[in-house]
Amino acid sequence: VEDSARIFKEKLANCGLGAEHTKHLDIIALDLGGLMTRWMIEKEGCDDGRIHQVVLLGVPNQGSMWSALQQNSGTLIKNWAFGSLSLILNNLTSIPIGQQFPLKDKN
Repeated sequence: VEDSARIFKEKLANCGLGAEHTKHLDIIALDLGGLMTRWMIEKEGCDDGRIHQVVLLGVPNQGSMWSALQQNSGTLIKNWAFGSLSLILNNLTSIPIGQQFPLKDKN
């Protein structure tokens, strides 16, 4: 994110959108691009008015539960995957709910 933000700032400056430009610049950012844009504005010194408006869509500003789950619970994910695969391979996912099974004949 940090490297991408620095490169983005440099690309903007190369296009004439440096700190002294007078154009109206709005940024619409999605997902990781939003994190990069925030980093550029907050950490790379682009909070000087060169960007007029930012719209963030689907940006994990509070972090992602999936990355935390992968880092802290690798065993849990492996167990879930193994259990799911076991159900699928044994064809246990195709049992209809509420189906009545015939009772064993006593004769």
